[in-house]
Amino acid sequence: MDPEKLKAVIAGYSQSIFSCLKNLSSSVLEDLLFSFSIVTVGKAFIAATFLVFGGATAVMLYTADKLQLHSVSHVI
Repeated sequence: MDPEKLKAVIAGYSQSIFSCLKNLSSSVLEDLLFSFSIVTVGKAFIAATFLVFGGATAVMLYTADKLQLHSVSHVI
């Protein structure tokens, strides 16, 4: 595909998106932004949860390996 044609298609597409956004009411835009922020916060919370629990699991496994704890009988 010709690069100039591709640029023209992308420019037309972006102009159509912006014209659609201009026609939306401000309350619709606020709802879209609010739902986007909730999704973003939710994703960040999930990522942080995985980091915390994954990190704790990694530390426990590393400690057990260094202490050579391979079964429950080694603890008792």
